[in-house]
Amino acid sequence: MRNLLFTAVLLLISVALSGAAEAQPRILALHSYHTEYLWTARQIRGLENALDELLGPTQLFHEFMDAKRIDPLGYEPDLLNLLRNKYRNITFDLVFVSDEQAYDLYSRHGQQLFPDTPMVFAAVDTIDPRFDRRRPPHTGIYEAVELAPIVRLMQRLHPDTEKFLVLSDDRPGLPGFLNQIEAGRRGWDAEPIILIAPERQELDTVLQKHPKIPMLFLGYFSPPDGISLSLSESVQLILNAGRRPIYTAWDDALDTGVLGGYMTSGYQHGYAAGEYIAKILADGVAPWELPIRREGINRYLIDYPVMRELGLQPGSFPPGTIFHNSPEELFARYRRYLVITIAVIAVLSLMILLLLVNNGRRRIAERHTRAFRRAVESTAHAVYLTDPAGIITYVNPAFEQLTGYSRSEVVGQNPRLLQSGRMPRDYYTRLWATIQVGSQWYEQITNQRKDGQLYTADQTISPLIGTKGQLEGYVAVQIDASERLAVQDALLQAKMAAEDSDRAKTAFLRTISHELRTPLNGILGFSRLILEQQTDDQTSDYAKHIVEAGTQLNSIITSIIDLSRIESRSIGLETDRVNPVGIVRELVALYQPRTRDTAIRILDNPAGSSVPNVYMDPVRFRQLVDILLDNAVKFTPSGEISIKLRWCSRANSVKPADAARAKTATQPTGSPQPEAAATDEDPARGPQTGTLAVRIRDTGIGLDPAEIDRIFQPFYQADSSDARRFGGSGLGLTIAQRLCTQMGGRLEAHGTPGEGAVFTLLLEGIQPASQRTDTHNPHQAAADSEPASRSFPDALTAETWLNREIENFATLKARMIPRDLQSWAQQQVASGILSDPDSRLGQLLRKLADAAENWDVQRMPRYMADIDSFMRELSGEDTRNAHHTGEETSE
Repeated sequence: MRNLLFTAVLLLISVALSGAAEAQPRILALHSYHTEYLWTARQIRGLENALDELLGPTQLFHEFMDAKRIDPLGYEPDLLNLLRNKYRNITFDLVFVSDEQAYDLYSRHGQQLFPDTPMVFAAVDTIDPRFDRRRPPHTGIYEAVELAPIVRLMQRLHPDTEKFLVLSDDRPGLPGFLNQIEAGRRGWDAEPIILIAPERQELDTVLQKHPKIPMLFLGYFSPPDGISLSLSESVQLILNAGRRPIYTAWDDALDTGVLGGYMTSGYQHGYAAGEYIAKILADGVAPWELPIRREGINRYLIDYPVMRELGLQPGSFPPGTIFHNSPEELFARYRRYLVITIAVIAVLSLMILLLLVNNGRRRIAERHTRAFRRAVESTAHAVYLTDPAGIITYVNPAFEQLTGYSRSEVVGQNPRLLQSGRMPRDYYTRLWATIQVGSQWYEQITNQRKDGQLYTADQTISPLIGTKGQLEGYVAVQIDASERLAVQDALLQAKMAAEDSDRAKTAFLRTISHELRTPLNGILGFSRLILEQQTDDQTSDYAKHIVEAGTQLNSIITSIIDLSRIESRSIGLETDRVNPVGIVRELVALYQPRTRDTAIRILDNPAGSSVPNVYMDPVRFRQLVDILLDNAVKFTPSGEISIKLRWCSRANSVKPADAARAKTATQPTGSPQPEAAATDEDPARGPQTGTLAVRIRDTGIGLDPAEIDRIFQPFYQADSSDARRFGGSGLGLTIAQRLCTQMGGRLEAHGTPGEGAVFTLLLEGIQPASQRTDTHNPHQAAADSEPASRSFPDALTAETWLNREIENFATLKARMIPRDLQSWAQQQVASGILSDPDSRLGQLLRKLADAAENWDVQRMPRYMADIDSFMRELSGEDTRNAHHTGEETSE
């Protein structure tokens, strides 16, 4: 089975590789010369570089005709058969031909060998005009051998010479070369001595007769009286007769002793041909659409060491001359090897540095080990080490002091000698199960000292893991917890006493609140009655002052009680459907009579969609906005107050368990839980929540930035004169900030003295009403359509709702605005939550609504006192039974 799997993997790899190879273009390169010929080697390098840069990976096949050493006409039939049979199963995308012999062969037989296959040639100086560029389609790079610039260069460098040599083989293009030489020497009196395929003896005679004069070398590879010579051999033959400046037209002669010239470059021919091949294969350009390139290939190339040897200077040559083997060119050529050498030196240096660093680290580690041992010896906590079997191998002095055992008494023993018998039976089982899997153990333990006394310690046991991951033992640290446990017991007692005090304070405040508010409401009611019925200005003025002082006193009492309840954490939060815009509009309407020059306007999210109905505590939200709006109206004698609401939604990513808890928390008790598919909440993704922002901006007296942090402190006002001028107890912002924090939000304040203030209420994690379906609430549809903020819950939440409505009713009594009292009473009658409409409480609510509607200030205080007493009696009973059975409570 394993062999079969291995074979399948190899097969897949081979198929993948073959598929990748099939996708690569196939190119046949037919060269006139042999592989070792420098011109051909440079041509191949230029071709490959161009293809890699412009075309990417290609399959390049090379064939060499060796025309420099063997006449190709003698083996042409065999060569054609070889090409035909060797590549009969391969289809080429293009054929590359270099130099005359390969070009001549392909012009005559290319269409038969590779029908209609595109061809690109290079370094061809004799183009057959009969060769149709469409059959096969081809183009290429013309080898423009330019001798006239070389002759002019010779004249520039050797103006005093009277003769110069010209040495050449008998080649087809020789007449053209001689014409170029004549054209180049116009205006130069130097006489050319032309040697065409001379015998060696004749050549030696001429060289001896004319020493040191410059030579134009056009090739001397096949002397009539000897074997063929290589390029370097023929150049060396010339130099053996004496050093002279030798010029030529081909860059493959460089590095052989030739000075240089206006040269055609094999590398440039190969690279230019590669550019044409990329345009044909990658861009889809037809070969006959690309003109045969005849210019831009040749350049002045000079061998720098030969130039120095001949005593010439770089400034003597034409601008743009390239100096071969110059220091700069050598650096560029051998930069790769230089970089490798530097890299090797850097690696060796780094290895030496690492050895030094490692040696230094070892010494540091030894110092740290000694320092660690001293630290363990001097620590006040008991430390002991064991082997993997749990046998003690080391204890520090603190261990001896804590347990009473000396080091010699416990080393080699099991820690069970400290057992007191007070720990549960499974304690040590859990301990070993934890540390044996590599985890840390932390738990209190009660042990027994050597003298029999017990002690309690916080014990931490950690495995000691070696460098190879093996367990080497355990380390245990015991911290004596006796004093800490005694302090904890004292703190617990103090906490319980403080909680008892808070409960007593809360009970006292509830009682005193009722006892103070009941007569105060009467005073306010009768004062308003006097104010409305009295025509005497002085009496009306007295009654007005009584109403203002009583209202202020009632507000202070309410604020103190609210602050006390917040501090004692006796205020709970309810989640109900809320219309924030409706609440703000109701509050603005309440404050309109108090504003004279102040213009209050509501900006309902002008930047985006309107603020939706949401789920939160409506009473606390109303209280927060009320405090901030009251603060803005109080400190803005004239000017403008703007209220802006904004809703920003986002999706919370919560764990499924958290999502389930969140969903349970928002469902009222006893209501049926909706099916998962029926809600918009995804337990894995969590409900869609958002942030509700309420910004109240005024143009009042403003805030000092240095005082912003202190305005939220109880009873604090930035200037004592503010209390005398504007009134107030300094508790409003304290209550607002703490309520906001309890609701999971934050309250921000900004301002400038004399320019106004901005308070921003940010409530985060608020769930929009569109994300829940309250199937338990029969008033949901009505709540969506009306501007009011509440949709009343069922009887199972009436107990907590009742406590909230008591506080809401107290706020309404303090303001004593008949229209608000009428609206509140009508809502209670319509909801039927507190009692049946025909019950005593229901009758009182209707009477209060009628009295408020008719501004009956004589009956309103009495009805409010009765309702207040009635509701507080209900808060101490089982309101759910009262609702379901219709049970009534006597007045």
